[in-house]
Amino acid sequence: MLFNSTAFAMFLPAAVAGFWFLPFGFRKWWLLGISYLFYMGTVPEYASLLFFVTVVNYVTGLGLDRWPSRRKVCIWISVALNLGLLGYFKYANFLLHTCTNLVRMLGGAREFDALEILLPVGISFYIFIGMSYSIDCYRGKFKPIRDFSLFAGFLSFFPQLLAGPIVRAGQLIPQLRTPAPFRRDLFEEGLRLLLVGLFKKVLLADKLAPIVNRGFSDIPNLAGLDAWVSALAFTFQIYFDFSGYTDMARGCAKLFGYELPENFRLPYLARNPREFWRRWHITLSTWLRDYLYISLGGNRRSKHRMYTNLMITMALGGLWHGAAWTFFIWGVYHGLLLVIHRKFLEFCEAVPSLEGFLETRLGEAVSVATTFLLVTLGWVFFRADTFQDALSVLAAMATPLRPGPVTEMLLDSRVSIFAACLVLYHALRVSLRRFTGFTPFIRRIWTYAAVGGVLLSVIYFTNFYPGKAEEHPEPFIYFQF
Repeated sequence: MLFNSTAFAMFLPAAVAGFWFLPFGFRKWWLLGISYLFYMGTVPEYASLLFFVTVVNYVTGLGLDRWPSRRKVCIWISVALNLGLLGYFKYANFLLHTCTNLVRMLGGAREFDALEILLPVGISFYIFIGMSYSIDCYRGKFKPIRDFSLFAGFLSFFPQLLAGPIVRAGQLIPQLRTPAPFRRDLFEEGLRLLLVGLFKKVLLADKLAPIVNRGFSDIPNLAGLDAWVSALAFTFQIYFDFSGYTDMARGCAKLFGYELPENFRLPYLARNPREFWRRWHITLSTWLRDYLYISLGGNRRSKHRMYTNLMITMALGGLWHGAAWTFFIWGVYHGLLLVIHRKFLEFCEAVPSLEGFLETRLGEAVSVATTFLLVTLGWVFFRADTFQDALSVLAAMATPLRPGPVTEMLLDSRVSIFAACLVLYHALRVSLRRFTGFTPFIRRIWTYAAVGGVLLSVIYFTNFYPGKAEEHPEPFIYFQF
């Protein structure tokens, strides 16, 4: 079930109304039921897979508590089962295809037939959430849960089930345990986030999608300006698409009285690659840091080992996004950026004048522009179907800036108007927060007016009404991961 479908528009009000109508003791069962119903809206059979992951990590927690002397055995079995499941569904065909290519390179004729595997939506996310719980229990950071329904409700909580944020047990389970009174301010904030996320998805990301698809489907004929437009369009498409989903997920959670962690913090204003990963997909970045990078040794050993750990973490983080060498290269690329940035910081310490320049406004502007350019170039590998396609797009970007059909599509679209509306909305919202002359009543009126404007815009410009939008709702990009 997609957040941008009419089915979800009917599902959510009923889910919220039922939740607040029921006594607290029944709410966890209600959440569990509607979450599985939501997940079964994709491929019903894979609800059993979600249940299996739930049982594995629930039993792991109990085993760690009951058999302290066999903690390592318990955690290794749990990690093996989780990663084995993820590896089979997500990477089995990738490995078979790679083996076929290697055999051909060596002169052999053996081909490995692909398996008929349909990737379950959200598997990368809920497996990582389950693993973080098991590892936190192993490290003594979280006490194992004995209430199976509570744990199952935590792992399957539908707002974050399909594409994050990757929630830790310590962030959500204490909220699920405690009766939360209805708060109007939290409910209103949830509605605002929900509709702003819908605006980002439907009026920005989905309007950029045809431009991106046109550019990356006709790579041999890309003109110089078209190549840049395609790359930049995808840069903003993936941000509006994924941050829009996160806004909607956090908004849905707030309607039930729960808070999910922030996942984006204006990433394209980052001044360096390290800061970018502190602003982009924050819950994945911190997951990789806490459970992979630190487990490899982090920066506790030599600099050479630290750089190696960074490269391994980012390469595997790239592969987490998809079973293709382009994702691996994208991860390696960002690993190299992080290593080069650390080397650059060492160089700046030896050149005080350069370090001082970077702290000025002009220096910050240069840093932001440089980081944005490097991130945009990296997105080419993320979006391209093959490594050769990515190189072709980058080569086209180095040619004279001649416009073509992709540029014309961008000029004919309403994307710039919608983006300006979103920027204006956030600017006015920040102004209202800072200006003390407005009463809470006026702030609330403005919020309702802005939210209503967003909803009307979505309905008017996209025909988002029953019988129309449900025919071809555009899926979120991160659903494929």
